[in-house]
Amino acid sequence: MNAQQHAGAKRIARACGADRVLHASSAAVYAPSLSPIDETAECAPRNAYGAAKLRMEQALLGAEPKAVCLRIGNVAG
Repeated sequence: MNAQQHAGAKRIARACGADRVLHASSAAVYAPSLSPIDETAECAPRNAYGAAKLRMEQALLGAEPKAVCLRIGNVAG
C-alpha cells in the first residue's frame, strides 16, 4: 500500500466513524514452518513478496485510525 492509498483509506474510515482500518497482509512474512504459526512468531520473510508485506505493516505502525494487518494464509485440505 502506498501513501496515497493509505490516505484514501484513512479518509473513508474517518467519514464512516471507524476507529480502525483493516489491511490485507500475508503469512509470507513468516519463515516456512511445518508447525502451525501464530501472530507471536518471529517475522522472517523468505521472498520479496513477504518482505514487501512486512515493510507495509511496519509503515502502518502508529497509524490513525488504527491499522490492523490481517496476515492471510493459504489453507488446503
